[in-house]
Amino acid sequence: MLFSVGADQLVVNPASRATDDYRNCSIGAVDANQPGWPIAYFSARGPSYCTPDGSPAIKPEFVAPGVNIRSSVPGGGYAYYSGVSMACPHGAGVVALIKQVNPNLTPDEIKQIIYDTAYDLGPPGEDNSYGWGMVDAYEAVQLAWSQLPPVSIDMIPDNAPIVVQLGHSFTFTGILSNNSDSSQIGDVWIMLDVPEYGVYGPIKRYDNVALASHHTITVPGITQYVPYYAPVGLYNYIAYCGDFPSVVVDSASFEFDAVTPSAGGADEWSLSGWFADDLSNIPSKMALFANHPNPFNATTTISFRLPEKMAATVEIFNLLGEKVIILAEGVLDAGSHNITWDASNYSSGIYLCKFSTPAESKTLRMVLLK
Repeated sequence: MLFSVGADQLVVNPASRATDDYRNCSIGAVDANQPGWPIAYFSARGPSYCTPDGSPAIKPEFVAPGVNIRSSVPGGGYAYYSGVSMACPHGAGVVALIKQVNPNLTPDEIKQIIYDTAYDLGPPGEDNSYGWGMVDAYEAVQLAWSQLPPVSIDMIPDNAPIVVQLGHSFTFTGILSNNSDSSQIGDVWIMLDVPEYGVYGPIKRYDNVALASHHTITVPGITQYVPYYAPVGLYNYIAYCGDFPSVVVDSASFEFDAVTPSAGGADEWSLSGWFADDLSNIPSKMALFANHPNPFNATTTISFRLPEKMAATVEIFNLLGEKVIILAEGVLDAGSHNITWDASNYSSGIYLCKFSTPAESKTLRMVLLK
């Protein structure tokens, strides 16, 4: 958890607790409106003596803007406030960005990324005014991105926790992502940890799945049937990606509980729906993929697919709904396309990319940080 370090020069509880480098992470405030980002006069300084042996520990862990911060107010509208409580949401926002990019990171790993990428202020290294320095959203997200495996896999079960009768089925969404700058080809396979038995499988295997650079295949409604003769109990359902059978690049899992069956039903471990339409060179429907990198400075690549040759446009809008540029317009060929947007002449902020055809349109949000 993240805590404001406190005001009036006193590091307050629970931010003062320092049982290790990560627990009770505290945030101080700087005045980002002034040259050099000086520590705010009200931001508490360390050290803290709330340690297992009473020895001094450096506080805060890092700082963020906390002077004259534009904030929403009850009843609508905005106002400007100052305080360490204005700095803490900046840190929470960076945590959310990191988690969006790399959801498998642990809380301690996220905090270490923030420490490692903070912009050092004050005396070199960690100190009792600025901690590790000013939080740097762009560098933190880039470091989190670099720690992703080249290909990652995820599964999101429908209606968790899953309880399924033997002979019946459950469904989930499968996600396979290429996180690298080059195309990837790999295998996907499904294993089971069966109660009172152990590891069993693969019950399904897909060989040589091809992914373009920063391409994600997301397939909802994948159906897994559980045979009527399977043991009753709690299973672990595991998906791997890599080079079958010995090289595992990433994995994902969830549990399901198999209970006493009704009469009849499925007679094998049958999986249907994953990659059914996505392994062909020509997609079955239009798709707009997350841009890379995101956040970005100052160029980013936008990828999209068309199921057939058709008219299409790719446009960028700001949050006021104003169109800032048209990246593509006209009749485009079926298949995958990549467009790079050079935003060097645009200010930092959130932009919307709209991909439109005569049949439908899709939108994604992009963050430009300079």
